[in-house]
Amino acid sequence: MELYYQNSAPLFDAASDNEVDFLVNHLFILKQLHHTRDLVGGKEVVLAPEGWARLEPPPGAAGIPGRCFVAMSFHESLNAAYADGIQLGVSECGFTPVRIDRVEHNEKICDKILAEIRLAQFVVADFTLHRAGVYFESGFAMGLGRQVIWTCRKDQLGDAHFDTRQYNHIEWETPAELRKKLADRIRAVIPL
Repeated sequence: MELYYQNSAPLFDAASDNEVDFLVNHLFILKQLHHTRDLVGGKEVVLAPEGWARLEPPPGAAGIPGRCFVAMSFHESLNAAYADGIQLGVSECGFTPVRIDRVEHNEKICDKILAEIRLAQFVVADFTLHRAGVYFESGFAMGLGRQVIWTCRKDQLGDAHFDTRQYNHIEWETPAELRKKLADRIRAVIPL
Protein backbone atom coordinates (compact mmCIF):
# COMPACT_ATOMS: atom_id res chain seq x y z
CA MET A 1 0.00 0.00 0.00
CA GLU A 2 1.39 3.40 -0.88
CA LEU A 3 0.98 5.92 1.89
CA TYR A 4 1.22 9.60 1.03
CA TYR A 5 1.11 11.97 3.98
CA GLN A 6 0.22 15.15 2.13
CA ASN A 7 -3.52 15.80 2.41
CA SER A 8 -4.20 12.38 3.97
CA ALA A 9 -5.21 13.55 7.45
CA PRO A 10 -8.98 13.02 6.89
CA LEU A 11 -8.34 9.37 5.96
CA PHE A 12 -6.78 8.86 9.38
CA ASP A 13 -9.23 11.02 11.31
CA ALA A 14 -6.21 13.17 12.11
CA ALA A 15 -5.96 16.95 12.52
CA SER A 16 -2.89 17.39 10.30
CA ASP A 17 -0.29 15.65 8.16
CA ASN A 18 2.08 15.83 11.14
CA GLU A 19 -0.44 13.87 13.22
CA VAL A 20 -0.64 11.25 10.44
CA ASP A 21 3.16 10.96 10.52
CA PHE A 22 3.03 10.47 14.30
CA LEU A 23 0.31 7.79 14.02
CA VAL A 24 2.13 5.87 11.28
CA ASN A 25 5.43 6.02 13.17
CA HIS A 26 3.63 4.72 16.26
CA LEU A 27 2.31 1.75 14.25
CA PHE A 28 5.91 1.02 13.20
CA ILE A 29 7.00 1.11 16.85
CA LEU A 30 4.18 -1.31 17.72
CA LYS A 31 5.40 -3.50 14.82
CA GLN A 32 1.95 -3.35 13.23
CA LEU A 33 3.33 -1.88 9.98
CA HIS A 34 6.41 -2.78 7.92
CA HIS A 35 8.15 -0.21 5.76
CA THR A 36 9.00 -1.80 2.41
CA ARG A 37 10.52 1.09 0.41
CA ASP A 38 10.65 4.86 0.03
CA LEU A 39 8.62 6.47 -2.70
CA VAL A 40 8.61 10.02 -3.96
CA GLY A 41 6.44 11.89 -1.46
CA GLY A 42 5.66 8.88 0.75
CA LYS A 43 6.44 5.37 1.94
CA GLU A 44 5.21 1.98 0.87
CA VAL A 45 3.98 0.02 3.88
CA VAL A 46 2.31 -3.30 4.54
CA LEU A 47 0.47 -4.62 7.57
CA ALA A 48 2.62 -6.83 9.75
CA PRO A 49 1.21 -9.97 11.39
CA GLU A 50 0.73 -7.94 14.59
CA GLY A 51 -1.30 -5.41 12.59
CA TRP A 52 -3.54 -8.09 11.17
CA ALA A 53 -4.01 -9.57 14.65
CA ARG A 54 -5.10 -6.16 15.90
CA LEU A 55 -7.61 -5.77 13.07
CA GLU A 56 -8.95 -9.31 13.22
CA PRO A 57 -8.73 -10.73 16.73
CA PRO A 58 -9.50 -14.44 16.98
CA PRO A 59 -13.12 -15.28 17.88
CA GLY A 60 -13.72 -15.19 21.59
CA ALA A 61 -10.41 -13.36 22.17
CA ALA A 62 -12.14 -10.53 23.97
CA GLY A 63 -14.90 -10.31 26.51
CA ILE A 64 -15.13 -12.02 29.84
CA PRO A 65 -14.38 -15.74 29.55
CA GLY A 66 -17.47 -17.77 30.38
CA ARG A 67 -19.98 -15.01 29.65
CA CYS A 68 -22.65 -15.48 26.96
CA PHE A 69 -24.98 -12.75 25.73
CA VAL A 70 -28.39 -14.02 24.58
CA ALA A 71 -30.18 -12.09 21.84
CA MET A 72 -33.79 -13.15 21.30
CA SER A 73 -37.39 -12.01 21.28
CA PHE A 74 -38.80 -11.48 24.77
CA HIS A 75 -42.28 -12.60 23.66
CA GLU A 76 -43.92 -14.76 26.33
CA SER A 77 -44.30 -17.63 23.84
CA LEU A 78 -40.50 -18.02 23.97
CA ASN A 79 -40.12 -18.07 27.76
CA ALA A 80 -39.72 -21.87 27.83
CA ALA A 81 -37.27 -21.74 24.90
CA TYR A 82 -35.07 -19.51 27.03
CA ALA A 83 -35.55 -21.13 30.46
CA ASP A 84 -35.57 -24.79 29.39
CA GLY A 85 -33.49 -24.44 26.22
CA ILE A 86 -30.95 -21.65 25.95
CA GLN A 87 -30.36 -20.97 29.64
CA LEU A 88 -29.90 -24.65 30.49
CA GLY A 89 -27.82 -25.40 27.39
CA VAL A 90 -25.42 -22.53 28.04
CA SER A 91 -25.20 -23.25 31.79
CA GLU A 92 -24.54 -26.96 31.44
CA CYS A 93 -21.47 -26.10 29.34
CA GLY A 94 -20.10 -23.99 32.19
CA PHE A 95 -21.01 -20.57 30.79
CA THR A 96 -23.19 -17.81 32.25
CA PRO A 97 -26.08 -16.66 30.02
CA VAL A 98 -27.00 -12.96 30.12
CA ARG A 99 -30.38 -11.90 28.74
CA ILE A 100 -30.80 -8.13 28.94
CA ASP A 101 -34.40 -8.13 30.21
CA ARG A 102 -33.21 -10.10 33.25
CA VAL A 103 -30.33 -7.75 34.13
CA GLU A 104 -31.04 -5.11 36.75
CA HIS A 105 -29.67 -1.74 35.65
CA ASN A 106 -30.40 1.96 35.64
CA GLU A 107 -29.01 2.84 32.21
CA LYS A 108 -30.36 3.45 28.72
CA ILE A 109 -31.27 0.02 27.37
CA CYS A 110 -29.42 0.44 24.05
CA ASP A 111 -26.19 1.38 25.82
CA LYS A 112 -26.59 -1.51 28.24
CA ILE A 113 -27.11 -4.00 25.39
CA LEU A 114 -23.95 -2.86 23.61
CA ALA A 115 -21.97 -2.97 26.84
CA GLU A 116 -23.17 -6.50 27.62
CA ILE A 117 -22.27 -7.72 24.12
CA ARG A 118 -18.78 -6.22 24.55
CA LEU A 119 -18.46 -8.10 27.87
CA ALA A 120 -19.54 -11.44 26.38
CA GLN A 121 -17.16 -14.14 25.19
CA PHE A 122 -19.79 -15.25 22.67
CA VAL A 123 -23.43 -14.68 21.70
CA VAL A 124 -26.40 -16.98 21.22
CA ALA A 125 -28.87 -15.36 18.82
CA ASP A 126 -32.32 -16.89 18.41
CA PHE A 127 -34.10 -15.53 15.34
CA THR A 128 -37.55 -16.94 16.16
CA LEU A 129 -40.10 -14.16 15.54
CA HIS A 130 -37.38 -12.24 13.63
CA ARG A 131 -36.96 -9.23 15.89
CA ALA A 132 -34.78 -6.53 14.32
CA GLY A 133 -32.82 -6.20 17.55
CA VAL A 134 -31.59 -9.78 17.28
CA TYR A 135 -30.23 -9.10 13.80
CA PHE A 136 -28.54 -5.91 15.02
CA GLU A 137 -27.08 -7.49 18.16
CA SER A 138 -25.66 -10.50 16.32
CA GLY A 139 -24.12 -8.23 13.68
CA PHE A 140 -22.60 -6.00 16.35
CA ALA A 141 -21.13 -9.07 18.07
CA MET A 142 -19.65 -10.29 14.79
CA GLY A 143 -18.11 -6.87 14.23
CA LEU A 144 -16.37 -7.24 17.59
CA GLY A 145 -15.00 -10.64 16.57
CA ARG A 146 -17.29 -12.61 18.87
CA GLN A 147 -18.59 -16.04 17.89
CA VAL A 148 -22.33 -16.04 17.25
CA ILE A 149 -24.33 -19.22 17.59
CA TRP A 150 -27.43 -18.95 15.39
CA THR A 151 -30.70 -20.62 16.43
CA CYS A 152 -34.26 -20.50 15.13
CA ARG A 153 -37.44 -22.48 15.70
CA LYS A 154 -37.89 -24.75 12.69
CA ASP A 155 -41.24 -23.29 11.56
CA GLN A 156 -39.66 -19.78 11.48
CA LEU A 157 -36.40 -20.51 9.67
CA GLY A 158 -37.89 -20.00 6.21
CA ASP A 159 -38.60 -16.36 7.14
CA ALA A 160 -34.99 -15.64 8.10
CA HIS A 161 -33.48 -12.65 6.33
CA PHE A 162 -31.39 -13.66 3.31
CA ASP A 163 -28.23 -12.13 4.83
CA THR A 164 -28.32 -14.61 7.71
CA ARG A 165 -29.60 -17.76 6.00
CA GLN A 166 -26.05 -18.67 5.02
CA TYR A 167 -25.09 -19.27 8.65
CA ASN A 168 -25.49 -22.70 10.20
CA HIS A 169 -28.60 -22.22 12.35
CA ILE A 170 -29.56 -24.68 15.03
CA GLU A 171 -33.11 -25.64 14.07
CA TRP A 172 -35.29 -26.61 17.01
CA GLU A 173 -38.90 -27.57 17.71
CA THR A 174 -38.93 -27.99 21.49
CA PRO A 175 -36.97 -26.33 24.31
CA ALA A 176 -35.42 -29.72 25.18
CA GLU A 177 -34.18 -30.14 21.62
CA LEU A 178 -32.82 -26.59 21.67
CA ARG A 179 -30.98 -27.26 24.95
CA LYS A 180 -29.29 -30.40 23.62
CA LYS A 181 -28.35 -29.00 20.20
CA LEU A 182 -27.12 -25.74 21.70
CA ALA A 183 -24.97 -27.51 24.29
CA ASP A 184 -23.47 -29.70 21.55
CA ARG A 185 -22.67 -26.64 19.40
CA ILE A 186 -21.14 -24.71 22.30
CA ARG A 187 -18.89 -27.63 23.19
CA ALA A 188 -17.83 -27.89 19.55
CA VAL A 189 -17.03 -24.23 18.80
CA ILE A 190 -16.45 -22.26 22.02
CA PRO A 191 -13.19 -22.70 23.94
CA LEU A 192 -13.69 -23.30 27.64
